[in-house]
Amino acid sequence: MLQTNLNKCFTAYAYSVLTPDKVLESGFGGKTCENGEPIDENTLFDLASLTKPIVTATIIAQFIAEERVSLSTKLSTLIQGFDERITIGMLLNHTSGLPAWLPLYNAKSVDDALTFISKIKLEYEPGSKEVYSDLGYIVLGKVIELVSTSLEREAQKRVFDPLGMRNTRYKPDPKRAKIVLTETYDWREWGAGIVHDENCYFLGGITGHAGLFSCLKDLELYACALLSDHKSVFPRRELFLDRSNVNIGGEHSYGWFIKTSLTGSFGTKCSEKTIGHTGFTGTGMWIDFENKIASILLTNRVYFGRHNSEQILRIRRAFNDFAFSKLYLDKA
Repeated sequence: MLQTNLNKCFTAYAYSVLTPDKVLESGFGGKTCENGEPIDENTLFDLASLTKPIVTATIIAQFIAEERVSLSTKLSTLIQGFDERITIGMLLNHTSGLPAWLPLYNAKSVDDALTFISKIKLEYEPGSKEVYSDLGYIVLGKVIELVSTSLEREAQKRVFDPLGMRNTRYKPDPKRAKIVLTETYDWREWGAGIVHDENCYFLGGITGHAGLFSCLKDLELYACALLSDHKSVFPRRELFLDRSNVNIGGEHSYGWFIKTSLTGSFGTKCSEKTIGHTGFTGTGMWIDFENKIASILLTNRVYFGRHNSEQILRIRRAFNDFAFSKLYLDKA
């Protein structure tokens, strides 16, 4: 279905169209890099911002169900120094007032970065608008650790192990797994298993906004479980479908993009009850709850550089129009 090296957009791809019960179609192709190893369903891709919903939002939703925190819990009660207006819910749906991104390359640890973030002047009144923010999810990763144990351990215990996602992890070992290469750097370390996101890299490779590596087979398990309303992993699935941000011109629920006129990667065929998320490296997952069908598309679109954002957007739209076409909706 997809061609690798498509006008220098990516060297590797894997995709799937599935229902709660079965995979309707899947495929993969290309190599880990131009002269690398062939792709298979267990080959790891750097998920980039797909880390946000798969790890961080999934775990925080579990904490809310367990009444460890709530959407209205003030961040300042957990981490001193933050504006008292910011709540857990605002961090989850990108309405906290924090800016989208700032370089944290000089931070010596996540705690050091949090001290810096807590001193940033908010860009807008919390709750008044939506600005997609990596910084908010870096903070949420620390919230998980304060409420429980390490982010990595909680992800394994609460998400990967229950769903059988055996290959999914932070900081995978390239000697034990086949890993797709992303972008080369001339100013910092890079290579198989080294996270592409710069802030995540300088913060140790394990954060709430990026750092996760996974494969097609494992992401099919996650998508199937989300469609099936797997209660132990997704006890508050309705949070992912929340559309409150539409009232302030936003396009996010608590953890995911929701389908609006702004969310172009969804294509034109899925229902309004569709959520999704993309990763800067070229990954994406979309879940249509009305039609009970999901799509996954993994690529390494930054391998040749970052200039092809419009090209990967067109590919995602075309892929989802294929995935959510009448052919597959009739099979769902």
